Amino acid sequence: FISFTFMGNALGDLGLYQLYRIGFEFDKLLHFVIPGIAIYMLTILFYHRFEMQYSYALLAALLLTIFGSVTWELYEYASDYFFRTHIFGVDGFDVTNDTAFDLLFDIGGTTGGAIFSLLREYQNRPKPRLAVDRVTELYDTK
Repeated sequence: FISFTFMGNALGDLGLYQLYRIGFEFDKLLHFVIPGIAIYMLTILFYHRFEMQYSYALLAALLLTIFGSVTWELYEYASDYFFRTHIFGVDGFDVTNDTAFDLLFDIGGTTGGAIFSLLREYQNRPKPRLAVDRVTELYDTK
């Protein structure tokens, strides 16, 4: 996951962030995909490594992902303020719209990742056995 994040940002720095000029915003793609993958991976980590209940693991992953998204936007602002990098907004312009849409795409990706995570958990959960199956097992003479 971390390598994907670095690779995506590196590709952006190599020129893919400039695709907004022809109508494709690579930045928005990253703001959607990275939180989606993050919430899925963090939920698995919290559930298996820390043996949390699945709902608590998902909630912790959700809060951590949203916190990370807001922290990233604050980092962009601080970087522009202290180092004059022009990464907040689109080349330092259109700051309000860019930040709002970045956070919306972060929330969309987080929601998508949470839904995917819940669907995977539901699929992998053992199915309850019917009482008929239990009775059949008791009297099965195979």
